[in-house]
Amino acid sequence: MNISKGTWEVDTKKESGGYYIACRAKDGEGESVAFAFPMPEDETLANAHLIAAAPDMYEALKDICSNYQRIEFIKAEWLEALAKAEGKQ
Repeated sequence: MNISKGTWEVDTKKESGGYYIACRAKDGEGESVAFAFPMPEDETLANAHLIAAAPDMYEALKDICSNYQRIEFIKAEWLEALAKAEGKQ
């Protein structure tokens, strides 16, 4: 899967009523990869966090599918992905 490489995160500076999702490379440089359009405030920020967590959730699901016999070892990755999606990380 060819996606923007790096850490996806929500830019907490609100613009035009919504939030940009940036992909940051290891050197700290970043570029916008998505925009969460304005909705009721709690939905806009939640949507932005969910988009930012998408690559991590994809990797966690990929691990589940390829390592289903070792589920207890990857449970921490699931919890980290969920925390990011919920804006807790």
